[in-house]
Amino acid sequence: MSPPFNIPGQVFLVGGSVRDELLGVSVSDSEQGQSDRDWVVTGTTPQEMEQVGLKRVGKAFPVFLDPKTGDQYALARTETKTGRGHQAFEFQFDPSVELVEDLKRRDLTINAMARDSSGKLIDPYGGEKDLEDKVLRHVSGAFSEDPLRLFRVARFTATMPEFEVTPETLELMSSMRGELVDLSAERVWQEYAKAMSGLTPFRFFETLSESNALDPWFSGLAIISLVSLLKELWLRDTNAMAAIAWLHDESTSVSLMRRLKAPGYVVRLLRDVARHGHALSSYSGLKPEDILVLLEKSNAFRPGKAFAKLVNSVKECSTVDLTELIELVENVKRVRVFDVPQEEYGWWLRKARLDEISRHFSGSDNSGTSDA
Repeated sequence: MSPPFNIPGQVFLVGGSVRDELLGVSVSDSEQGQSDRDWVVTGTTPQEMEQVGLKRVGKAFPVFLDPKTGDQYALARTETKTGRGHQAFEFQFDPSVELVEDLKRRDLTINAMARDSSGKLIDPYGGEKDLEDKVLRHVSGAFSEDPLRLFRVARFTATMPEFEVTPETLELMSSMRGELVDLSAERVWQEYAKAMSGLTPFRFFETLSESNALDPWFSGLAIISLVSLLKELWLRDTNAMAAIAWLHDESTSVSLMRRLKAPGYVVRLLRDVARHGHALSSYSGLKPEDILVLLEKSNAFRPGKAFAKLVNSVKECSTVDLTELIELVENVKRVRVFDVPQEEYGWWLRKARLDEISRHFSGSDNSGTSDA
């Protein structure tokens, strides 16, 4: 429990590490790894923290990094909201700030617990009982000053399936939606991506809907259909994201991902699912020429794993077994043509690929090579 440094002042382990330990969640299963333990320090100054070898990394308020373990040490602080959004705060972090004041500014009671250097649990706001009761409850009215917390709670409902948001916290969340427009896309994306990796991603959207907080970040979605699909098929991770493109057109899907500043591979995946997903799921009913065109348009013959990920998402969203399609593509990719003029190679290669697709559906086992 004790930190490796001889930290001045009093040191407390806080937040998710304490919560997960009480839940019996191992480090490997937790959102927070061993190197993500958070510590709060009271009764000291930034200068004294730097003197013991910690590196200051915080801009708005002092956070110090252990260069060996990655552990973070933050001075206990209080906050005063100065504007809109989740960054407009002034901080007080002098040695007089006590731990209970720092914990009061946190989001949920289950994240507002600490352990001192002897291992004693410090729980001034009833977090341990709320863990036992499996409820997500805000600590104080200060919760509403940071609109990002609305998405954070929605994410917790996706990653902690047995927990329910209390009615009073849902009501408070609903009152915060006016400031959602001021959030940064990067932070909203982080909460969304973490939620999609949870056991019940559909609850992220359910919670936002219950809080009347789908706009502006997730506006334009068919939420009832999306929740039903995620719930019925237990889609997770990028497949849960791809469900949006399975249910919506390309414009809606890509606009959403760009609004969230999603990574390029996610934008491309949703674009391709929206463009080609339904055709790929029913490819066996197409003519060989149309199958070849579909595979060409969906970049099936390009190097890399993008097409395999596309097919996997289509398979998960449609529940259609596409193993045969993957085998067909691999066979077609092995097709080669020989003894043809260089300027005609593309034409002959395409003809050989079409012949291979035709043989596949006719049941022939002829070799995938061709002489002009």
